[in-house]
Amino acid sequence: MTKSINNTCIAILYPGDMGQAIAKELISANFRVISVSNGRSTNTIERIKNAGIEDVKTIENIVKEANYIISLTNAEASISIAEIVATEMELQKKYPVFIDMNSNNPQTVSKIHKIITKTKGLFINAAVLGNSHKVATNAKIIVSGTNTKQFIDTIGQVFHVKNVGSDITSASAFKLLFAMVNKSINGLFFETMIAASHYGFIDELNNELELFLPGTYQDLIKTTPTYPQHIKRRITEMDELVKMLKTENLPFHYALSAQEIFEQIDKEKILEDKTVHSVRDVFNIFQKIKS
Repeated sequence: MTKSINNTCIAILYPGDMGQAIAKELISANFRVISVSNGRSTNTIERIKNAGIEDVKTIENIVKEANYIISLTNAEASISIAEIVATEMELQKKYPVFIDMNSNNPQTVSKIHKIITKTKGLFINAAVLGNSHKVATNAKIIVSGTNTKQFIDTIGQVFHVKNVGSDITSASAFKLLFAMVNKSINGLFFETMIAASHYGFIDELNNELELFLPGTYQDLIKTTPTYPQHIKRRITEMDELVKMLKTENLPFHYALSAQEIFEQIDKEKILEDKTVHSVRDVFNIFQKIKS
C-alpha cells in the first residue's frame, strides 16, 4: 500500500503488542503517534519507547494534540478510558475522533458510544482481525459507525481496512464471531491434546491430524504459538463473546467451551512462562501433564 507524508496525529491508549505493531507502521508512514506513560506499567512504557511513540505524558496533551484517539488496551479498562478522555474533551472543548479498538461486546460498545457522544465527540467502533506480526499486510482493521469515511481514508494508506456497516456495534460483533471460529479451533485442539497425552499417543495423533487436516494445521501455525503469552486475553475475548450471544438469545456452546478450556489451561499454569515457536512446541507441553 502507498505511504505518504501527512500531518495527522494518532494517539494510542495504551500500546500492547498490537498497539506497538500498529504504531510502528503508522510512524514509518510519517504519521505522528503519541501516547501516555504516566501511571502505566513498565511493559507499556517499554513498548512506547521501542515503537518510537512520542510520550506526551498526560491525557490533557493527548486530547490537545491528537486528531484520532485509539483505545487499544483491554475490555475491562475500555469504559474507564473513554470516561477519562470524554471528561478531558469537555474541559478543553476539543473533540478528537475516539476509536474503540478493543474486543468488547456490543453492549459495552454502546456504553462507550454514549460516553463519547454525550460530549460533542465522534465515535468509531473498530477491531483488528489477525495478529500483530506484519500487521500491515497480514491483518485487517474493521470499522463500523456513521463517521468512518475520513478515518478509513487516513489509515487506509497503511492498513487493509473494511467497513462492516453503519450500526455502531457491528465491528465488535464481527470481530467476536470471527474469533469464535479460530479460538474454538484452538480450544478443540488443546482439549484433544490433553486427552491424547492421557492416552499416551500425542505424537502419533498429531501426525495423522496434520496429514488429514493440512489446511487446519496451517491455520494453527498462525495462532497457537501466541497462547502462552496471551491466554488471559483469549479468556476475556471468549467471555465477551458469550455475553454477546446470551444477550441476543443465540447459541453460545462453542464459545463457552473455548472459554472453559482456556480457563483450565490458565488455572493449571500449563502454558505459563513457556517459550514456543511452533504448533508442535505447544502441543508437546501437553505431554508433560500428569493425568
